Amino acid sequence: MAVSGESVAVAFTEPHPLGLPAHRYSHPVQLLGKGAFGQVWLCCLRTEIGTLPPGLPSEPSGQMSVDADPNGDQRAGDGASVNGHGANGAGQPVYDYQWVAVKLYKPLVMCDLRSLEYLKREVVNQRKLEHQHVIGFREVGLTAELPPAPGRDGRMRLYLTLEYANGGTLKQWLASRAGRLPEDEARWFLQQLVYGLCYVHAQGIWNRDIKPDNLLLVSGQPLPLLKVSDFGLCKSSTDSVCDSRVGSPNYMAPEVIERPVSGYDGRKADVFSCGVVLYEMVFGALPFSRTLDGRPLNFQRNPRDILANMRAELWPQLLPVHRPPQDAAGASNGVGPAGAPVGALGAGGHPPGAVPLGASAGLMELLGGMLKYDPDHRWDLDQVKRHPWYRTGLTDEVYRLLLATDPPPQVPAGAPGQGHAQSVEVIEAEFGRIMAHCAALRQAAERAAQDAEFEFEG
Repeated sequence: MAVSGESVAVAFTEPHPLGLPAHRYSHPVQLLGKGAFGQVWLCCLRTEIGTLPPGLPSEPSGQMSVDADPNGDQRAGDGASVNGHGANGAGQPVYDYQWVAVKLYKPLVMCDLRSLEYLKREVVNQRKLEHQHVIGFREVGLTAELPPAPGRDGRMRLYLTLEYANGGTLKQWLASRAGRLPEDEARWFLQQLVYGLCYVHAQGIWNRDIKPDNLLLVSGQPLPLLKVSDFGLCKSSTDSVCDSRVGSPNYMAPEVIERPVSGYDGRKADVFSCGVVLYEMVFGALPFSRTLDGRPLNFQRNPRDILANMRAELWPQLLPVHRPPQDAAGASNGVGPAGAPVGALGAGGHPPGAVPLGASAGLMELLGGMLKYDPDHRWDLDQVKRHPWYRTGLTDEVYRLLLATDPPPQVPAGAPGQGHAQSVEVIEAEFGRIMAHCAALRQAAERAAQDAEFEFEG
C-alpha cells in the first residue's frame, strides 16, 4: 500500500478478479473486511464525465497510477495521472476517479428472495441520503461469472458500491485511545453523529443500528470526520410500524428489547443508542452492563438484569471506577481524580480506594435525557442539539445550521456526491434483474440436486 504523497498503481483490465465491470472498476487494492454476508474490497471507480477536446491525448484503458493514497485523500479524481500517452484523443472519454468500498455478497445461488427484498429496501433508503455525515451510495449490480481460480469460485454475486471512509470505525478509534476519549473529543463525534442522524430522520428513515462499529471515520485535522453507515436494519416512515427486535443488543433501546404490541418510535430508539455511544466514548464502558456490587453483565446471560438497570435508570450509579496509584508500600495515596479524597467514596460496589470516573454536570444531564427508559420522556434529537454541552465549541453560524429542522444535504466540496450514483428507478430495475437471476439459479440448483439423487437411486 502506498504511503501518503505517492501514487497507487491500479489496473482496469479484463478479466476483473472479482467479476466487476473492468472498464469502470480497478482490480481490488485491499481487503477492507469480511463477514457472514461476504467481503468488502477497496477499488478505484472511474466514471465518464465528458470527452476530450481536440489536441489532447486520450487515457489508456489498462494500467495507470492514481496520485492519491487510499489511506489519505478520498478523491482519486482530478489528480489521476496516466502511465503512457495515447494518440489524439478528441472525442474520447474523460473520467472522474474515486476510491470506493465494494461490498461483495455470498454467491447469488445461496441468497433467497426475501433477503434480497430487505437488501433492496436498504439500498433504496440509503440512495435517498446525501449528507456529509452519512456514507454515500454509488451503485448495485451483479458480477460476471468467471472460471474458477485459486481464491475464487467464479460464481455470480451481488455487489454494492459505497463511499470509502479511510479512517476505520469509531470502535477502532476508541481502541487506539485505551477505550476512552476526553469530553471535548467525544463531543466532536457526537455533534457530527446527531447532525447526520437528524438529516436521516428528516428523510423519514430510522437507522436502528447505531453503534461504534457502524460509525465510519474519514481522516481530518485535528480529528476525523464521522459518517453514519450500515442501513441494513433501517425502517422508513412509509413502511410498517417499527415492532421488530433488531440491532445490536448492547446499544438497543429498552422498548426495542421489550417489543410493545403497538410498536415503537424508531427515532427515539436511535436517540437511546446515541446515548449509549456517548457514554461509552467518555467512560469506556457500557452504561447498564454491571450490577451495583460490581458484577459484570452481558445480554447473552443476563438480559433481565440489564433491562432492570435500564428500567431503574441506574447508569449514574454504575459508572466505571478510577483506581488511584499505589505508593511503595502498596497503599493508596488517598486522592482520587482532581484531588477528591478516596475515603469519602465507595458506594455502588466500588472497590476500596476506587472512585467513579468523573464527568461534567452538563454531560451527565445530557446523558440523563438520552438514556431515559420511557421513550415518551426521552429527549429527541432537537433537544439534544439545544443542550449547552452539545453547543459548546460551535460558532454561531455552524450552530444555526445544526439547528435547522430539516438539515440540507451537505457534501464536502470537490466530492462527487450522488451525481454519479444510480437513480432509484435504476436500482429498482437492477434488483428486478438480480432477483430473476437468483430465482433461475436456485431452480437450476434444485433440478441438478434432484437429477443427482435420481441417478444415485438408479
